[in-house]
Amino acid sequence: MISTAERYYHRILLWTERYLRTDIRYLMSGSFWLSIGQGVSALLSLLTAYAFANWIPKETYGTYKYVLSIVALLTIASLPDMATAIIQAAAKNEEGAYRAALRTKFRYGMLGAAAACVFAIYYFANGNKVLGTSFLLAAPFIPLIDTFALWSAYLGGRKLFKETVLINMLVQAAISLSLFLVLYSTADLSTIIFIYFASTALFMYAGHSWSSKRHLEMRLEGEAKKTVAFGRHLSLINIFGTVAAQMDSVLMWHYLDPVRLASYSFAIATTNPAKRYMKTVFSLAQPKFSEKDTATLKATIHHKVLRSLLLFIPITIAYIAIVPIAYHLFFPKYLETIPYAQALGLIFLFFPFKLYSTALITRENKRATYFLIVSGSVTRVLMLLVFIPLWGIWGAILTTVLGYAGSSFSGWYMFQRQH
Repeated sequence: MISTAERYYHRILLWTERYLRTDIRYLMSGSFWLSIGQGVSALLSLLTAYAFANWIPKETYGTYKYVLSIVALLTIASLPDMATAIIQAAAKNEEGAYRAALRTKFRYGMLGAAAACVFAIYYFANGNKVLGTSFLLAAPFIPLIDTFALWSAYLGGRKLFKETVLINMLVQAAISLSLFLVLYSTADLSTIIFIYFASTALFMYAGHSWSSKRHLEMRLEGEAKKTVAFGRHLSLINIFGTVAAQMDSVLMWHYLDPVRLASYSFAIATTNPAKRYMKTVFSLAQPKFSEKDTATLKATIHHKVLRSLLLFIPITIAYIAIVPIAYHLFFPKYLETIPYAQALGLIFLFFPFKLYSTALITRENKRATYFLIVSGSVTRVLMLLVFIPLWGIWGAILTTVLGYAGSSFSGWYMFQRQH
């Protein structure tokens, strides 16, 4: 019985590899743990979303999201895309790259902390003690959080998927539990902000500490000038991407109100588990792409994209059908968000095309990567500036869907030009 089952299993694997022209065994070794990790992450996100939706006023949640959006902009100083450079450095066994990147990120991150203090002073001066206190509490954690999250990129580059997922699950569970408990205890925004940033910094550091003790090569000193320069360059050009990603919340705060920002944030949050999952899948693909020459990638990638698209069509349809049921069960105070969340489900159809830009990054073509990020980000910001004042939440949703469509075409076009 066992031998027969094994034979069928290997036949299915062989047929799938031929059909998709993909190393399925490699993907399954990573995606098994990836799926478990993303499942746990989705459950934790559901629990915290339930707490925010049912225990916290919409105005408080909208203000919380505004603070997080501004802090996300300030973490640009921490060189967040250094993680991409570390994935490639770890895949190539470049010694000393991790420690060099860690030092660089922390040093630059201090600028973000200083900027948060400036925001705090501004809001205190204008009589807004809630926002002033929130930014003051967030400031000391800005250089720490993104810096100590770098261990995940290193382990991913070494293809240690099981270890990465297990550590990340424990870290995310601890952060979510801390947030869940504070939401159950109080609706005070300052307290919520402090617990969120303090717990995130603490448990990210725990993940870094545990990983570096198990993998002594993470402690090796070195210059790693090429890796640091590449990570710094990616972060520099991704400033546009980070600004574009957060601009919708900032503009909605200023043009609309915290309540509508809360509704929009819930619509975005509904798609976040899928986006996080796909981001990890692309990280999984990146070490493989790094090992292949451009000609080989061009000969295989189009087939993978088309086959993946066929899978995402029914996934998108199922998502649109499930959203109303989920909202009635878990978020009855946010039923007005249902059509927004359903419309945002259309972005799933463009996920497969992200493989082109992922492949492009592994070519280290700075000019092409720069064009791809800057053109898409500038276009998104311009559309948000026009569409949000005109159509409010629907303007932001239209911008998001059109942005995914445009970046899909741009990624394909730039990869076709790669030599």
